[in-house]
Amino acid sequence: GSFEVTVKEKPVLGSISLEGPDKTQYWVGEELSLDGLKVIAHYSDGSSRVITDYKVSGFDSTKPGTVTVTVSYTEGEITKTANFTVSIQEKPVNVVLDSITLQGPDKTEYTVGEGMNLDGLKVTAHYSDGSSREVAGYEVSGFDSTKPGTVTVTVSYSEGGITKTTSFD
Repeated sequence: GSFEVTVKEKPVLGSISLEGPDKTQYWVGEELSLDGLKVIAHYSDGSSRVITDYKVSGFDSTKPGTVTVTVSYTEGEITKTANFTVSIQEKPVNVVLDSITLQGPDKTEYTVGEGMNLDGLKVTAHYSDGSSREVAGYEVSGFDSTKPGTVTVTVSYSEGGITKTTSFD
């Protein structure tokens, strides 16, 4: 007996694309946040997949301006890159953190024992000069899903020696 076999070429990496990141505005001296960055590898057979073993270069927040951040991914002998830009701003003198506000998170109902999901949570810092910006590096506390009931979750953000908090149920 005999049977037919189809041999296909192994798909090769054709390109990468980016979604995000959530944060694209920074103060001089601030660290890069990759929260919300999704890197997608695209292959010669039309398939694609989300990857996590990429490298990031080019971020420099030592002076104000627009910075191009390069994301690179190597598979086999092929390396592909994609870029996103961020804005670095000089923090005005005498401007201090005044308050924070929250948007989200998407999920606010849990079953007993379920872990917290902060997808959709955006923290905005408001400053004494009336300006505001979305921030990362906040802390979340108070979540407890060991028993039923309403739980108050506290979000804290610190900058320049000042800490502001707000909460959601």
